[in-house]
Amino acid sequence: MEGLIVPPVEPHWTAYASPLIQFLAAAGAVWVAYRFGTIQAGIAKQQAATAMAAAQTAAAAAQTARNRLKYDLFERRLVMYDLVYAHIDRVAAAGMIEPESDSEFLRAIRPLGWLTDASVTRFVLKDLRDQMIALSRLTREIELRPGAGEVPVDLVMARAVATTQLHQNHETLARMFEPYLKLEH
Repeated sequence: MEGLIVPPVEPHWTAYASPLIQFLAAAGAVWVAYRFGTIQAGIAKQQAATAMAAAQTAAAAAQTARNRLKYDLFERRLVMYDLVYAHIDRVAAAGMIEPESDSEFLRAIRPLGWLTDASVTRFVLKDLRDQMIALSRLTREIELRPGAGEVPVDLVMARAVATTQLHQNHETLARMFEPYLKLEH
């Protein structure tokens, strides 16, 4: 074999195509990675927008709930105010506390202590009630007198003063309820 001459070997066509194929495969991988990246970025933007919208909706719902609570408290406090106001008028007109309407009144204003502060509750259940009881006593004393013409003038005047004082409590009641009858409270 010494004398054999080996002809030069031509490289196979795959040898020429291999670097091109590797380049194209790398370029394809870059393109696929870029496309998946942009898709992922789009999804992330949509999720961020959805989360922002959900946060705004939650904030609006929270504000609505706060406003509803304010309105509900306002309504309940207004009912209490109206009940006390009407009871003052009822007792002043009758000149005394009538047991049936008084029981209904006391039952109806039970929540007053939770809807206002202690000063309002004390005013209604102590101060105002004491005036109503005093008026009732004067009226009873006048009614229990034998004979219509024998009622002393000072007793009639005391009853008139007690009735006037009871009516004047409308202003005091309005001042005491004023902080609680505002929607921004």
